[in-house]
Amino acid sequence: MKFKNALNGISKIFTAEILDLIATFVIGITSIFLLVPDKNVALLSAGTLASIAGILMIISAILNLVGIIQASKDERSFKAVIYLMILGVVLAIVSGFFNNIPKVSEISQAAGQIIEVLVSVMVILGFGNIAKQLGNTNIENKAQTLFKIIIVINIIIIAARVALVYKNNLANVVAIVLMIVALVLCVVQYIMYLSFLSKTKKMLQENVGEQ
Repeated sequence: MKFKNALNGISKIFTAEILDLIATFVIGITSIFLLVPDKNVALLSAGTLASIAGILMIISAILNLVGIIQASKDERSFKAVIYLMILGVVLAIVSGFFNNIPKVSEISQAAGQIIEVLVSVMVILGFGNIAKQLGNTNIENKAQTLFKIIIVINIIIIAARVALVYKNNLANVVAIVLMIVALVLCVVQYIMYLSFLSKTKKMLQENVGEQ
């Protein structure tokens, strides 16, 4: 069946993103627990939640990688994503290993974040290519729109980080405003990404069902 591998792959990627969203939510709750006056309760609760979030993120990463490997059997552009994800894992290890060397850790983290963006963009464009092959202009256009939103968000984040380099009140205000805007857009991006994956999954289900 045409694109059956892509269907199996996107199902795993979608589940991985849901788990990642839950992990992000759990991390947010962890931050709240750290504000509890009783430090013993705070540390115990935060530690437990952090462990749960860590497990969810590991499962999410594995599912995401397996899903992309499956999808790569139907769309060649996903093969490059696999190598990027492996490089991301290596950078994460380097960042953790050289945690006591700020410059190396910061560079590794920055490179890792860039890779995460590239992975998201290439996954979106990869499924956009499949939509094009199936003649689904709606999904294809959504892929292009989401691609542009991700680029804009990351330009804003970079601008905010540049502003933080300058140690003055105006730069700090600009950085804060830009980060708030970026945060709001990140939420919008996440919702759009999940919606895109869901609709693409439905498109592939319909295509496989017709064969």
